[in-house]
Amino acid sequence: MAPITVLYLPRNESTFPTLILDQSHQIDLIATDVEDIDEASIDSALLAPKPRNVRRSVADVGTLELLTSEQIAAVRGILWGPGGHPPCTWKQGFFFSSTPGLGFGLVQSQGGPCGALAAVQGHILATCYNQNGFEAFGASSWDAPCALLESFLAILSFVRAGGATIIVGCPDDSTSGMTYQQLLRSATCWRVQSDISVREVLESRMPQYMERGGWGIVLFLFSVLLTKGIKQVQSEMDDPSSCLTGAHGYCSQELVNLLLCGQAATNVFDGNQEIEGQLLHGITSRPRVGLLTLLEWHRYVEVGQLLKSPRLPVWVVCSESHFTVLFATTKGQSLPLDLMYYDGLANQEAPIRLAVSQRNSGAPAVPEDRTRCEGTTPPPLECVIHTKWPNSRVTWIGSDPLL
Repeated sequence: MAPITVLYLPRNESTFPTLILDQSHQIDLIATDVEDIDEASIDSALLAPKPRNVRRSVADVGTLELLTSEQIAAVRGILWGPGGHPPCTWKQGFFFSSTPGLGFGLVQSQGGPCGALAAVQGHILATCYNQNGFEAFGASSWDAPCALLESFLAILSFVRAGGATIIVGCPDDSTSGMTYQQLLRSATCWRVQSDISVREVLESRMPQYMERGGWGIVLFLFSVLLTKGIKQVQSEMDDPSSCLTGAHGYCSQELVNLLLCGQAATNVFDGNQEIEGQLLHGITSRPRVGLLTLLEWHRYVEVGQLLKSPRLPVWVVCSESHFTVLFATTKGQSLPLDLMYYDGLANQEAPIRLAVSQRNSGAPAVPEDRTRCEGTTPPPLECVIHTKWPNSRVTWIGSDPLL
């Protein structure tokens, strides 16, 4: 007896892109829920004449699947650890500031997912550069949702290792009323092959990812991890048994590196290093968005040149367990230059601008007593800037230094 092909469609089918069918793809039975598939339905499908043309089918767009229990368990484990549950602060989407002049900025509602938001924010800013530099401010053509879509496409493109892109969403338009368990029960994924189809499917999911009180961040991270492959992510971590979030739901360096570089590396130095027989994973390619950290100022880590000098002058900044972004208004990284700083959690009223210039000679830019960078002068952000430009002068334009 020939096998039966069943096309599963969510009850709220309209929330997904139209399925485009080729004439050769034969579907014996269409079901709107798993419970709808019974023996009588199968018998009817076997006896019914087979149509030559079917209106619904999957040609280039991809296949629609429910997340398996194995996928759910693997993603929960690597994201949240043994508990497998995110803090309530992770329930938010990717939405933008309504403050004039800050429309490019993602807003963080509560503490926790700043690493994921800052990394995506860096890619959003990277989409705003052309040969003349940064173009978002005052540009009549600025389209925040489009820039967010492009950042998602960039991230998914460099975590995909030649296989399909997996895009996770929910059949319902809104996820704001769902608990995490309800989200897992209803989560569905598109398995997509072509770049054009990835864009089409992802674009259809954007309202769900951008819902202010929904699970947009979690759904996108599910997409990244399943596209990359859980085993591949674990193989790139120094400790494969660890997870991608830590205390208070903070993002680990592995998660930030995965979103910035496509590698879940534990460290920020260039390349891999073997120390006392243990392989330590670092960054192996130059990303378009880099990273600077206050930890380097305190000499706890050393950021390699790959992250310190990215292809575009955009950096995620790590300072005291919080991630923000710093970027230049011109395309180069040589002094002098103007930098802009954005913190999605700080309720900024305007962009924070800094002018960075080269000191000619004389006293060093900052004191050797580096403990003075904690709440006193110089401000921590200046300390971070000096890890990239060691002998520079930082001038705050139009705002008081952040202490």
